[in-house]
Amino acid sequence: MKKELKIKIGFLLFLVALCLYTLWPTAERYSMSRAAYEALRTSDPERYQRLTQNALHLGLDLQGGMHLLLGVRTEEVLDKELEGLVNDVKQWLSEAAMPHASVRKVETRLEIALRTEEELAAAEDTLADRLGPSFSLARRDAAEGDGGVQMLTATAAQAYVAKLQEDALEQVIETLRNRVDELGVAEPQIQRQGQRSHTILVQLPGLKDPDQAKRVIGKVAELQFRIVLASHESPEALMAQYPHGCPDRDPHDQKELYACPDDTIVLPGELASRGTEVRAGYYHLQDNVPASGRDLQSARVGADQYGMPTVEFTIKGASSQAFGRLTQQHLGKQMAIILDGHVKSAPVLQGVITRNGEITGHFTQREAYELALTLRSGALPASVEYLEERTVGASVGDDAIRQGRNSFVVGTMLVVLFMLFYYRRAGLNAIGSLAIAMLMVLAGLAGFGATLTLPGLAGLVLTVGMGVDANVLIFERMRDEKKLGRSVRVAVAAGYKKALSAIADSNITTLLGALLLFQLGTGPVRGFAVTLILGVLGSMFAALYVSRTFFEVRQALGWKIALRWGDMLSWIGVGPDPHIDFFRFRKPALGISAALTLVGVMALGYNDYRSGSILNWGIDFSGGALLQVQFAHPVDISEVRSILSRAGFDPSIQQFGDGNEVLIRTLSTEDSVSAAREQVARRLTDGIDLPFRFDPEAPYAEVVLLPGDQVSVDQLATAVGALGLGADVAVESDGGRVRLRLSEVTARILKALKAHFEPANPVAERRTELVGPQVGKDLKVTALLALSLGLLAQLVYIAFRFELRYALGAILALFHDAWMAITVLAIGYYEINMPTIAAMLTVIGYSVNDTIVVFDRVRENTERFATGGFVPLINASTNEMLSRTILTAGTTLMSSVALWVLGGEVMRSFAVALTVGVVTGTYSSIYIAGALAYYWGEWQAKRRPAGGENQPA
Repeated sequence: MKKELKIKIGFLLFLVALCLYTLWPTAERYSMSRAAYEALRTSDPERYQRLTQNALHLGLDLQGGMHLLLGVRTEEVLDKELEGLVNDVKQWLSEAAMPHASVRKVETRLEIALRTEEELAAAEDTLADRLGPSFSLARRDAAEGDGGVQMLTATAAQAYVAKLQEDALEQVIETLRNRVDELGVAEPQIQRQGQRSHTILVQLPGLKDPDQAKRVIGKVAELQFRIVLASHESPEALMAQYPHGCPDRDPHDQKELYACPDDTIVLPGELASRGTEVRAGYYHLQDNVPASGRDLQSARVGADQYGMPTVEFTIKGASSQAFGRLTQQHLGKQMAIILDGHVKSAPVLQGVITRNGEITGHFTQREAYELALTLRSGALPASVEYLEERTVGASVGDDAIRQGRNSFVVGTMLVVLFMLFYYRRAGLNAIGSLAIAMLMVLAGLAGFGATLTLPGLAGLVLTVGMGVDANVLIFERMRDEKKLGRSVRVAVAAGYKKALSAIADSNITTLLGALLLFQLGTGPVRGFAVTLILGVLGSMFAALYVSRTFFEVRQALGWKIALRWGDMLSWIGVGPDPHIDFFRFRKPALGISAALTLVGVMALGYNDYRSGSILNWGIDFSGGALLQVQFAHPVDISEVRSILSRAGFDPSIQQFGDGNEVLIRTLSTEDSVSAAREQVARRLTDGIDLPFRFDPEAPYAEVVLLPGDQVSVDQLATAVGALGLGADVAVESDGGRVRLRLSEVTARILKALKAHFEPANPVAERRTELVGPQVGKDLKVTALLALSLGLLAQLVYIAFRFELRYALGAILALFHDAWMAITVLAIGYYEINMPTIAAMLTVIGYSVNDTIVVFDRVRENTERFATGGFVPLINASTNEMLSRTILTAGTTLMSSVALWVLGGEVMRSFAVALTVGVVTGTYSSIYIAGALAYYWGEWQAKRRPAGGENQPA
């Protein structure tokens, strides 16, 4: 055995050993139950950490959990920064002998009123030095009521605002990570969505209480301590102490109701009470914040003298001395403990507090625990809103694993059996190389810390198909060389050499689509792209290197290699050396394609007429809510539809499984919330006699009431509560208004189903998805961009590798195949989601792959048919590749049909699009692409000047 071959064998053994070593933590982890793995967290933390970091991660669709897309309201960051600067500027000007300067925040700037021109100049110098380039200063004439005769404005520079927002995003991510760690979620993923967006992706696999996670994650938890000047049930009574009045603030401001002239503010809160009695009221407070949540070292749940839950806190060492001085200066006075602009309690300072304190506020045990958790993790610098939410139950993840595993095993076994049957001993080479390719893909996913998703499992199925295609190309080349009388050794070497260009071109086009999908996709689709990229690289390496090494080892050991195997063309009655005039059928083929195109247009039109949408856009693109429920016993779907209709919903309902599983899709979330708001508003208008009005600028998913004349917030909140709106809304008294938070549409649907069917037929929630309308629009744009860029990239590549006519023929054939897939999806009204877009991009790759293999043979045969014209050239090349085309289509169909039948409901649209793409890709590579290239050449020839080259070939 030659030294070079020994090195190859050694390298392969090392590669296999490395892959097995990389995958060992995965095998170790998933060989144990969920409970056993979770128990390692306390019993063996080091092993738990090692398995968590090194094992292959499963996506939420495979193990259950929660996916959140959060929008950070970064505009609030500048407001908070300016609010903090107001006191600083006052202090700086006071130190510069301008104690009477008035400073206030107006929109996105500070306005400083001064008495004289001299003070204005001095203030300008002081602030320019203190604020630096972060703010631009400008003078303007003082208006009436400004409090001075000279006015200086300080406006934040754009670069400074951008930095504030970037810092806030980083702080939000870090704070969320701390909170999630406190929840005890294993392998959380918290990252920014895109480099310039203000959205954050949070994935919490295996989460058991999604509602608690949302409460903890979304809470701002801004804690402040202020000295109390007075308190009362009525804000008017508090302000009566000011002879000149206290000007009202914006009623929509959630933080402050009033700003008083002598550096004080008024905030809503809970007045001192006995036992469990709660009285709403208002506190007049000092405006400065001597201590805040940033000074806390820890927070934990405790209990007060009545046994009610409290939150005990400890002040950091560096801040405890200052906190002690503060409490010593105000002994006998109340200190307000403020959470998110609301006074939770105001205990009297009966002694000096340096290290430990307590927050009371009539908490439940759960509320106290969650408050302590959020305080330990720190406050968010800006509030967040939920743009997208997906919850997958663990049982759904188990089903997805089972279905994905079954489809993969069945599809792979069908391919393996066929390869052994057709290629006999040579098939062992292909199977061995495929096994190493799969090992490399899985090890790559584990080694790079990637996530295996349900579409990723489909990518593994596709990897098998691509690996088979490369081996078929090589083996069919060997057959051709053997027919020419070459020896086995020469035929084997020539097979690998001559198949290289076709394998490279076809796989590179697929790789281009996968890279674009990775760049533009999100969540499971990106997981599919990663698997596909690794699959393309792994299958190419396995086919060109591993499989060849196997042949070389067999030759070195003197084993007989007989390149005799099945003959697909003879099996289908064509013969081993076909001379079919495919080109003769170009016009009927184009006519069939035109007719099918018309059918597709009609199907889209019918869908638009029937449902108002040409395609069944999933909530990924339209926004909306999806709820998958499982009943203990089969249900009548018409009964489910009737119940939800009476509850005010008009959803799309699909029944599957054994008749006890139902998939419910609603309108877009925007429409659903709008409808819910209208229902609540009608009930409020009909049920409350007190004067009030609706706040037209209420936030998303809220109804906000503003009390009318002579009606307090408490009176209105009591009246709303008496209506018995139940779990559909959460009623809160919030400052000068009453806020009704609408429950999510899925919660309202589940409530309606449980009320009707239980206890006779229990209902279990298995999966929920909520996508905001803007997120859906953004995803649709991203999907179309991915498809467009995929087409463009492949057009450029094919034009570079071949003539322009072949590139146009391939791309037009590609459009044809994609349209056929859309036609079938439209006729079956299959859901179009992100995995479907992944399938469409795969169809693009497969279609180009198939066509390029034929065009590669056309390029090779060009010199042989230099004088014969284009038609004999395309016919001969198509006939020579016919066996490979049929074999590749057949083996890929085995995998895609297995995915269709066994992959489950979630992968149905993906498998349909892929299966149709394989069939139409084979058809177009034989009948469509060459014909279109021919007609393009004919048209170009007619445009040439007389006497020029006029031959279309």
